[in-house]
Amino acid sequence: DNASAGPVISDLSLDKTLTLAVGGDRNNNGRIDIGDTVTFTITVSNAGPAAANGVSVTDSVPAGYTSLAGISGGGTLNGSTITCNGLNVAANGTSQVTFNAVVVGSQAAAAYLNYAEIASSPNFDPDSTPGNNSTTEDDNASAGPVISDLSLAKTLALAVGGDLNGNGRIDVGDTVTRSEERRV
Repeated sequence: DNASAGPVISDLSLDKTLTLAVGGDRNNNGRIDIGDTVTFTITVSNAGPAAANGVSVTDSVPAGYTSLAGISGGGTLNGSTITCNGLNVAANGTSQVTFNAVVVGSQAAAAYLNYAEIASSPNFDPDSTPGNNSTTEDDNASAGPVISDLSLAKTLALAVGGDLNGNGRIDVGDTVTRSEERRV
């Protein structure tokens, strides 16, 4: 003689990793470099209580990567955006999407941070809103390589008292000093 109603709930979250693709390490040094092929793995998890059938994930691949290929999970490529529609994620289960990309050079550091988000879900999610581009919720994730922007400056100068002929130039027989400055 009583009833209650509420939305179907699926607590979805997203995780993303970046690794060297099998055979993608061109110089075999074990780290990600320009020209290497990498694999991105997007994992959609569902903490329940209901299965989420028909989840969509969007991944906008930035300019630091090219030659997108090997898209799994029914994903399609439009420009540099990968969209996977119709993912089915069981309660307390996961679903994965992977794809490969080649790392390109001459880009700002931000061009290597790849962001993905759950774009839509047929069910209510109690702690995130799919498709809102919020980076503070658990329905999105980013992955990118470790980046170091190194530079080296080297100077050579006459040492004090080292200018044998007094002409102010470095000549054969003069004593010089060198200095190096490394920046990370």
